[in-house]
Order: sequence, then structure tokens, then C-alpha cells
Amino acid sequence: MEERSNDQVRILVLSITMMIVVSLIVMLLTGWLLYRHDFDEQAEQLQAMVQGQARLIEAVARFDATHSQQDHPEGATAATISQVVDAHSRLGGFGETGEFVMGRRQADQIVFLLDFRFPEPGVERI
Repeated sequence: MEERSNDQVRILVLSITMMIVVSLIVMLLTGWLLYRHDFDEQAEQLQAMVQGQARLIEAVARFDATHSQQDHPEGATAATISQVVDAHSRLGGFGETGEFVMGRRQADQIVFLLDFRFPEPGVERI
């Protein structure tokens, strides 16, 4: 009788242990999947926001190229850059540590239009 009761206790402990392990695995897997989904969704939102900003800056640049060639002492490109810098300097939370990079493609290279806070050797700037 006692042997049967020990076997039942072992089976009960083993069953409880397996349920705990399976529950932990399911919980960790669910947490990981939710994290990855949120991470990917946030990345998509940031991409959309950056693309929207790029299209807006392109529209300003096209306007300046058409209408502001003589209005700014350094030309239309400088007019566009000054407007973008002005807009970002007024952006709350951007502060002194914020940095944005502007460049344009020339052939197969990117030419940066603004100075970096921490310039890297070999980076061309116009």
C-alpha cells in the first residue's frame, strides 16, 4: 500500500513539474512573439515617419530650386538646408544632443550636406 502511495506522489510531483515547465515555455514563447511583433511594428512606423520627412524635404527642395534660386545668398540648396535646420532647431526634445543627417546621391555615392557632430575620416561633405 505504501509503495502505491509513493508512486502516486511521484506521478503527482512529476505531473506538476511538467505543467510548470510547459507553462513557462508557453509564457516565454508568447512574450518573445509579442516583443518581436511590437519591435517590427515600431520599425515600420519609424520607416514611414522618416520617408514622410524625406518627401517633405524633397518638396521644399523642389520649391526652392524653382522659386528661391536668387532669394538666398548661397542658392536654393542652402535655402532648403537653412529651412530644415530651422525646423529641427525648433523641434521640442531635439535639444543639443539631437542630430540629423542630410545627403544626396551623386552617381553611386552619398554626399552629405551637413557636418556631423562626430566626423568620420573619409566622409565627403559639400
